Amino acid sequence: MSDRFYVGKKAPADLADDLEEWITDRIPPVSGGLRCESDFCNGQDWNDEFDEDGTALRPIATTFVYRIDDKHICYTYVCDDCGERASDSYIADVDAVPTTSSGYAVTPKHCS
Repeated sequence: MSDRFYVGKKAPADLADDLEEWITDRIPPVSGGLRCESDFCNGQDWNDEFDEDGTALRPIATTFVYRIDDKHICYTYVCDDCGERASDSYIADVDAVPTTSSGYAVTPKHCS
């Protein structure tokens, strides 16, 4: 695999400030009514809504977090609490970003 990384025609040295913006621009907005997908959701707000069986529902997802997962950029829709606690959504190491065989960044994919 190539260790080159390009967003459009930018060279890696010019990319650092634009990487996070490039990734977030490619993640679709949260669909209305979607519940938090985080495995770490502590459920502090779960007592507001219940399903027909009386089980507390997860909070509504309002944002997303993303991470490098093997050779993918994965994103997960999360509630405000989980979004604030996430530390893996910042990617500082440009060389760690997965690329195609021609050196372009892979498109983020939903990994709930």
